[in-house]
Amino acid sequence: MEAIIINPFLDATINLFSRMFDLKPDPGEPHLVDAFGNHRWEISGVISFLGNNTGIVVIRLPQHLADKLLDLSGMNCETEEQRHQLVAEMVGEFTNIIAGNAAGILYEKNINLAISPPIVIQGKNHRINWPDHAPIIGIPFITKYGPLTVDVSMKHIPIL
Repeated sequence: MEAIIINPFLDATINLFSRMFDLKPDPGEPHLVDAFGNHRWEISGVISFLGNNTGIVVIRLPQHLADKLLDLSGMNCETEEQRHQLVAEMVGEFTNIIAGNAAGILYEKNINLAISPPIVIQGKNHRINWPDHAPIIGIPFITKYGPLTVDVSMKHIPIL
């Protein structure tokens, strides 16, 4: 997978967290992710890409960071169930924004991506159904409230 695909997701993540939450996520070194390994993430926002560039992008974070982001957004919750639902909606929304902004940058470089609606998976050590046709590149970030990662698995399929 090339930097031309990865960098727009990195830039879109930094821009979203800076604008939406007034946080500067500092990126770490990209690395290969084991599709079936254990992980520390409790919430994942997942977007699928279709067309001649196919794959998924997953924004992953721990519960304490998601809760802090909800607080920073100014949303108030009356019950724990409502908080759980609002966290899921918030993660889905910012996953959608990151993917949409990255897709816009890629479109300008003649890389077209059709984006699915986001889904959010919650729970300790939950599983992601990664495609088996491309490596998974993890881009770690750290904020003053905790870590997150953007994992990208994408493959170009030529049109015949």
